[in-house]
Amino acid sequence: MGDPKSKPEKSGNLLHRSKGLRLELSGIQEEETFHEWVVELEMFRDCPEPIPLKGAVKAEGSIYKSGTTVYFTAQAQGAFDLVCSRCARDFEAPFKAAVNAIFLPRKEEPGAPVSEEDAGEVETAYYDGETVDLFLPLRDQVTLAEPMRPLCMEDCKGLCPRCGADWNEAACDCSDTSGDPRFAELKKLFNTKEG
Repeated sequence: MGDPKSKPEKSGNLLHRSKGLRLELSGIQEEETFHEWVVELEMFRDCPEPIPLKGAVKAEGSIYKSGTTVYFTAQAQGAFDLVCSRCARDFEAPFKAAVNAIFLPRKEEPGAPVSEEDAGEVETAYYDGETVDLFLPLRDQVTLAEPMRPLCMEDCKGLCPRCGADWNEAACDCSDTSGDPRFAELKKLFNTKEG
């Protein structure tokens, strides 16, 4: 395997775009080769769950094979088009996602041996026939990079629950001591016990 810190060589046909993520097994070398891919937004439109991508995803990585096992590692980067979970503001969030996958032939799926070195942060995928689809583990890692509770900024103050004012822009005149109206009866109970 080559030096993992070395940059991909920019020669030959190493720049793959979209469809270049489906590789013929016979075209994958046993010596590690470095590649760049640009995965267009259209590739992600058929995903089971929508991924709010701002544009294409770029990936740099390497691929090689040992017998019928294919090893794929890459660093993907792009941006999500998100809505803040506190203030409902649209914002763009850059991301990076590490992709680490081992591909085995489908016939080896039940009980296929994976060495201890390959276990852990490595996704095991399977291929049919002579075609290896690198898009699937890439898509999985991009999906996992999407935040569950997106925030436009770490200290986002959110919206006023009474008037809807964006507290990031200015404070409002609403009383912040009223609390959640669903707990009004509980508040009365505490106030009578204290008094």
